[in-house]
Amino acid sequence: MFSTVYQSWKTGAEVGEEKPAVRGGGVIMIGPIPLIFGSDAGAVKVAVILAIVVMLLAFALFYLPRWLV
Repeated sequence: MFSTVYQSWKTGAEVGEEKPAVRGGGVIMIGPIPLIFGSDAGAVKVAVILAIVVMLLAFALFYLPRWLV
């Protein structure tokens, strides 16, 4: 615990170092409709692809039982 506090204090006190950029994005599915968010264009593109795949999977699983009957 003390080493964690020390490292936090040490890295917080250093001036002039740039922090690495953090990228993020996500998809919230409400039924088959996606809500997509992200911090930059690259993360949003990945989230859009993920949303399309999940939507197609949801539609396939919804209609597949009707095709088999």
